Amino acid sequence: MIQEWVIPKTGLLLERLSMKSPTTGCARSVERIRLSSRRRNSLDSPAPARFSRVATKAQSGIPACGTGNSHAQRGTSRHPRNKTGPAAAMRHKLIRAGSMPDVRALERLYQLGNRREFVHPDPLEILYEYPRDEDREAVGLIAACLAYGRVAQILRNLRFVLSSLSSRPAQFLRSATAAEVKRAAAGFRHRFTDETDMAHFLIAVGQLLRDFGSLEKSFSSCICPGDTTTFPAIRKWAAMLAPRGRSSLVPDADGGSAFKRLHLYLRWMLRKDDVDPGCWNCAPPSMLVMPLDTHMCQIARSWRLTRRSSLDETMALEITGRFRDVRPDDPVRYDFVLTRFGINPGATVHWV
Repeated sequence: MIQEWVIPKTGLLLERLSMKSPTTGCARSVERIRLSSRRRNSLDSPAPARFSRVATKAQSGIPACGTGNSHAQRGTSRHPRNKTGPAAAMRHKLIRAGSMPDVRALERLYQLGNRREFVHPDPLEILYEYPRDEDREAVGLIAACLAYGRVAQILRNLRFVLSSLSSRPAQFLRSATAAEVKRAAAGFRHRFTDETDMAHFLIAVGQLLRDFGSLEKSFSSCICPGDTTTFPAIRKWAAMLAPRGRSSLVPDADGGSAFKRLHLYLRWMLRKDDVDPGCWNCAPPSMLVMPLDTHMCQIARSWRLTRRSSLDETMALEITGRFRDVRPDDPVRYDFVLTRFGINPGATVHWV
């Protein structure tokens, strides 16, 4: 028996083969993650020792969530798709079923892809350049709030603003006057965020550092004993980060937002592994909410984790709840590895 799950827009398949040993008759399960491509479209072919590039939609032998028209779908590939036979019928049926992989398949993907070598290009990589936790939390907040738009533009503009904050950003923001912060933000522009928006945001961050001593303590003050997720605390914290009201960097606390960028920041701060630096201890990872971007939304709809159309708070909690059923202690554990290959289709995966 073969079970197979597709990760949309990546060409990656999580696959499990259940078989009986011809000598002992005992059942065993073989798990692998492989490419779906024109040159590797047989379910019976052996798993590769490595593959060097994730298939694009044009290379993939399987449409991602039924969207897009690749060369393979239009029939213009040099290697025509084998559309007949029981293997092809089983594959189509399994993918259309849209079931979520179980924890063993997800853990295998986590072991293969949750590595620092796959982080670039991502704003998270800049946090690794700062050895002190107080600088990492300040730089991380700026990076996460700027994480919208093209990643190359995000990295360029993030480095622009950080270059004005000295090698100790937290110390600078804690001690700088409003005039000094405005001079540091002069000339900044990132899509909808101009130098005025950035200056007000940095001034608010500096005020939290002076009032609480650290950003962790300021966020911790927003957590109530009965909270089961970080959502209630994030709403309060968002209001503290944007005391002047509407901001392109911080969503409206009462607007029903999914708070993707702030949840992404909390993932960086509260989880600790090879990817997430984990500078904070004020809340357990079990309280985290999935950072809901278009990549995760595509995956969740493909796996039928949600039927909602709006990327809002309700959808974020619904998807998080499904992942919490799999990992109650760490519901956002697979966020990076599931979305990484959609963001960086040139990533290389090696078998371990």
